Order: sequence, then structure tokens, then C-alpha cells
Amino acid sequence: MYTQLAATKRLLYDLLEDRRHGLPCNCGACVYGVYLEKNKAEGRRYSKRTFFVYSLRSDFSWATFYEWNVLSSQIPRLPGGRDLFWEARERRKDARNGKKSKKEQRILSIDIYVDELKERLKSIPKKKTLGLIKKLAKEEKNEKARAFLQSILNKKSFYTYYRRAGEPALFKVVSEIRLDLLKAGHPGKK
Repeated sequence: MYTQLAATKRLLYDLLEDRRHGLPCNCGACVYGVYLEKNKAEGRRYSKRTFFVYSLRSDFSWATFYEWNVLSSQIPRLPGGRDLFWEARERRKDARNGKKSKKEQRILSIDIYVDELKERLKSIPKKKTLGLIKKLAKEEKNEKARAFLQSILNKKSFYTYYRRAGEPALFKVVSEIRLDLLKAGHPGKK
């Protein structure tokens, strides 16, 4: 059975051994290999650890986004077919335009609910990424792999790597490399 843990272990070993796969693979290890080839002297480079955390973070972010879409379809509707989030958006527009609403208290509670939900949704990928790295480090038998994982978990390092893995510049670099890899893997596309 192919699980998140097995996929993460494979990525870990591929990164540690600088292993790349055939085209059109665009996994984290392949992207990192192309990144090293392309960016020889462009300022501060991203490390293997950052790419590892980026891969986990993006996987969990997409999973959370998918779950959110499923859950948001089950949000109770207000009279007129509007959902709570539509109401909160309208409230914010009114507040920016200086309008007062008759249902100020109810809508204010909706605003607070939406803001809390957004914060919870942001924290889910961080918690899952940290949990998976801790689980891998605990179960890992290979000394090199365990040292790699422990260096991510050392003191506040995880939060630094996680923040750096969320930089828009890294997202742009990874997106461009993945697009190039996919184009190279399909004959006839340039």
C-alpha cells in the first residue's frame, strides 16, 4: 500500500542520494536536481532541507485545500441561498464603504468565525508536516537520514525551513522547473 509515509521516505532517500528519475517525473528530488543545475550562482540558494519541507508542505496544503472544498459544500445556507462566507465578505465590503448593517452582531460573529477558520486551515499543513517529520525521525534506522531529519527538527529550525519553504520565490522556481520537466517529457512540446 502506497502511503504518505512511504512516499515521504522515498523522497527523503532520493534527496539524500541525489537520485533523479526519468522524464516526465517532477517529484521533489528531480526538481531539486534541476534546481542545482540551473542556479549555480544566483544569490542564496535553497537547501535540500527546504525542498524536502516544501514538498511536504505543498502536499499537505493541497490536501487541506481539497478537504476544505468538500467541507465548504456542507456549510449551512442563510435565507436567500447565501452562505456564511458570502455574508462575511459583504460585511467587510460594507465596513470599507462606511455602511452600517442592522445585523451587526450576527455578522460580526460570522467575521470572527471566518477568521478563526482561516487560521485553523493555515495551521493544518504545518502541524501535519511537523508530525510526519517527527514520525520519520523516530522510525528511521539509517543514520544519515535520521541526522538529516533531526537537523530540520533541531530547536526552531523547522519553523525557519517551513517559512522559507512558503516563500513565493521558491514556489515560482519550483513551478517553472516542473513545467520544464513536463514539457521535456512529452515529445513535440517545446
